[in-house]
Amino acid sequence: MFFGKAIAQEYLPDVNVPCPEGNVCTYEVYRWTIRVNKIVSGKFNEKIVMAARVQHGEFIFATKHEALYVIHRIDSEEKRKLLGADYWLDEYSPPEPMVLYCVSDANKYHEIEESDHIIDRFRKSNCYVRWGETKVDESPRKKPVAVRK
Repeated sequence: MFFGKAIAQEYLPDVNVPCPEGNVCTYEVYRWTIRVNKIVSGKFNEKIVMAARVQHGEFIFATKHEALYVIHRIDSEEKRKLLGADYWLDEYSPPEPMVLYCVSDANKYHEIEESDHIIDRFRKSNCYVRWGETKVDESPRKKPVAVRK
């Protein structure tokens, strides 16, 4: 488990996710490249982690903020080669809360911008995302915890 920031997510079209016959399945496999900022538990020395995850689609805000990640090693060497990753990404916990605002009039952006939270414009649209920022509390404790700024 560690705090880090996603650098990239790459869709792996050649990796199939089993789908029972007659079902509509929308899962795909992505390979995440994640910069490790602070290890919370576990023993590994990597500064950059490649981890695979089965998900519905790209996590569009994953590269915007530090998040908490839980990973485990892929046992099969064959599967590691197929995925181009040494780990499965079990959990991705982004900072919360996150709200997407879409306004019909771009002039109304100033009302959103005055918020005390971080605001980012979404892909050149009139939509903006707002979330509280997560940081690592490094005060003297047995384990680091995620806290709001």
